[in-house]
Amino acid sequence: MYRRVVLFACGAALTVAAVAGAAVRHGGTTANIYTVDVATHRVVMLTANRESDEDSLAYGPSWSPDMASLVYAETRCHACASEIRVTRTHPLPAPLGRRIAFGFHPRWSPVGDTIAFVDQTGSIETIRADGSGRHVVARGGLANDDPAWSPDGRTLAISRQLSATSWGVFLVPSRGGTARPLLRNGSQQVNPAWSPDGSEIAFAQRAADGLWQIETARADGTHVRRLSDGSGSDSSPTWSPDGRRIVFVREVGPDGSALFVMPARGGHASRLTPRSLDAVQPEWAARGSAVAFSGRVTTEH
Repeated sequence: MYRRVVLFACGAALTVAAVAGAAVRHGGTTANIYTVDVATHRVVMLTANRESDEDSLAYGPSWSPDMASLVYAETRCHACASEIRVTRTHPLPAPLGRRIAFGFHPRWSPVGDTIAFVDQTGSIETIRADGSGRHVVARGGLANDDPAWSPDGRTLAISRQLSATSWGVFLVPSRGGTARPLLRNGSQQVNPAWSPDGSEIAFAQRAADGLWQIETARADGTHVRRLSDGSGSDSSPTWSPDGRRIVFVREVGPDGSALFVMPARGGHASRLTPRSLDAVQPEWAARGSAVAFSGRVTTEH
């Protein structure tokens, strides 16, 4: 349940509800923030949640522009609210960090002074890294999720739930305003991510066969291009700093997912994360080859 809900990000409020149900039946679920180096495939664990009878989940990581800090969501028990926390990335393991709000899926702005996140009502808010200056940016639909900053910081791409089974990607000014759909083709889209030059947005779109596939479109909604090869359900794209590659999540079985990397124009995708980790929610750092993600240890090695 952890993997299914976090992978597709279809409703931030469902994340805790789903893992809570799993905890009641099977004991606690544990997830931590890791990094993987795309060049070497070296994996490092940043947080230090331990296996226990309660849920202990770290997920939704986002780097500060200087890579010295990380914002992420933390759930400390199956009945606990999800907290937005800011921590330093060193020393390892990173300390729990300071809570600045309750919510989900935080994303650091490219300037570094503001964090966007999903609040407990399903609206998109922004907040300063010290916890001050909260401002509602987007509300509407049944819920909003997946805030992603444009490189100039002026626009947020978000996922919006339009009905019980329908999601779309919308663009909204980062200071608030009218949200407009990226595409008007009637398809379902989630997990938007801007290219480093701001000209394109990658996202996961549901295909006719039910699989989610990585696609890109220009920021004006034109020139839609499919990158995935259709071999599995793909989601949560994140661009390399030079715009040449995309890391994404791929289902690798009924109960697992892994990070893969492929060229930004499509092509062969290679696995990044080991079989011992169920990996979701990647974010490439602003420079270098480090990708942060949320991971759960599996029994497969």
